[in-house]
Amino acid sequence: MATKFYIRTSAKKGLVPVFVRVRSTAQNVEIRQATPLSVLAEKWNLNHAGDAWNNYISSGDAKVMYEKMTEIKKQLDMLLDEKVPLDA
Repeated sequence: MATKFYIRTSAKKGLVPVFVRVRSTAQNVEIRQATPLSVLAEKWNLNHAGDAWNNYISSGDAKVMYEKMTEIKKQLDMLLDEKVPLDA
């Protein structure tokens, strides 16, 4: 089971939509869906394990966006763990 967020653009600057990919081999599910979230492309392309990313997601609008991403991931993972059909 995996829930992963990504952007699908070649843009290097500006706001871009955030997508989510939900994958579960146990349930034979592969979903790719746009979220209502947007992120600055130049910030998204930072190393997500680095200090610059951590500084970015700890303040302002980025903090709210990151909290929403975390909640989306939490809910999707919970649904997958409970074996709730996601493709209905």
